[in-house]
Amino acid sequence: MDVLPGDRAARCRGLMRARGVDSHPAKGHMLVHRCVECGFVRRNRVAPDDELESLLQVMKYG
Repeated sequence: MDVLPGDRAARCRGLMRARGVDSHPAKGHMLVHRCVECGFVRRNRVAPDDELESLLQVMKYG
């Protein structure tokens, strides 16, 4: 997990697992990740070329 994007400096070094999909009025759909070690939650924008079927699976089973 990153403290700042790309720095790989988080102490727990936990795996960020996709947990769901949120919608943001200005940013659109956001994929929600949660660290399996420390519980930190991060939201990342969904890219236009992300697979819709995979996002739907995260929404269903997240």
